[in-house]
Amino acid sequence: MQDSYWVVSAKRSTVASVGQEVEAHVIIEAKEEYIDSVVVKIRKDISYLPDADYATKTIPVDVKGGQSTDLEITFTPDQTSKGNLRGYFIEVDYSALHTNWVMDNAYPPRLTVQAQNQGSSNTQA
Repeated sequence: MQDSYWVVSAKRSTVASVGQEVEAHVIIEAKEEYIDSVVVKIRKDISYLPDADYATKTIPVDVKGGQSTDLEITFTPDQTSKGNLRGYFIEVDYSALHTNWVMDNAYPPRLTVQAQNQGSSNTQA
């Protein structure tokens, strides 16, 4: 895993609004050839309860050792980050390796979602 980030309104950001399209990107670099599929999940970070899958995408991957590829999933958040919902995060399941990667448990890099039309203060250039 080289990098992971969110794109909101064509800019990297860690804040989005309910109903706003969000692209989640995970850049992976293969240590050796990897030919299989990976499952990219957008999960809801729920306090005091098990986290829940919100969106999933199975992506075929064919990379040689030392190569990188960008795994992308687009989704639209349906809830604000309040109450039990802390926000959203990315998880990647590597089926051939029987392992997974989970985004750091912090805000940022996890996505915070606000009510519509509140403006984003965490947009990065």
